[in-house]
Amino acid sequence: EEMGGDSDTPENLYFVTEDVLGSEKERNAQLETVLDKLPDVQLVVIDTLEQFRKFDPTPSKSGNAGYREEVRSLSALKKMANKRGIAIVFLYHTTKSIRGEEPDLMDIVGSVGIPATVDGGWILSKSAKDAGTLYMDMRTLRGGRFPMTLSTNGLWTMADDAEPVVKSRTKSSILKALKDDGRSMSAPELADRLGLVKNTVTQELRRMEKKGLVVKVETGLYDLPP
Repeated sequence: EEMGGDSDTPENLYFVTEDVLGSEKERNAQLETVLDKLPDVQLVVIDTLEQFRKFDPTPSKSGNAGYREEVRSLSALKKMANKRGIAIVFLYHTTKSIRGEEPDLMDIVGSVGIPATVDGGWILSKSAKDAGTLYMDMRTLRGGRFPMTLSTNGLWTMADDAEPVVKSRTKSSILKALKDDGRSMSAPELADRLGLVKNTVTQELRRMEKKGLVVKVETGLYDLPP
């Protein structure tokens, strides 16, 4: 009610604040139980994801564990959301240093398993005392960046007539294609799969290789890091 200001608190807004205990499988089962009791729920917000699943997302020296754990953990929540026809949104953090000119899903703490698995993400970046930008990177919806303002009661708001500046989803689309296919792919294959120009995919793959997001396994073939 304090955060909502003058607006009415929705009757179907529920808070679950008790600790979730046990293994990750047991935690997911507890969430399923809550959703069974509240069949009208369409949106679940988990704050924060690490407090819910409680595993270390830091990749091991080989780089394998972090990616596998991210995909396994998030795939379970995604399956739950798809089965129930709901949206599950989790809060997370970005790295302290942004890789590109503006943040994207690759700047989320953890492995590339996150952007390779989720359907999209929003990153809120504060640029001034009461101003910021919301960056949206979605698979099936139009993304972009939106100017935001911070009100005195701590709420970020977007102007009703705010127009997004659309940004490319090539990077996240490539990661998802490699994950879904489970094998190495060439730039022409990815371009055909994603409906993109071959040269665009080739240039993006080179940039991603330099950042360690993909590896070239042999001439012309790229894959996710081992």
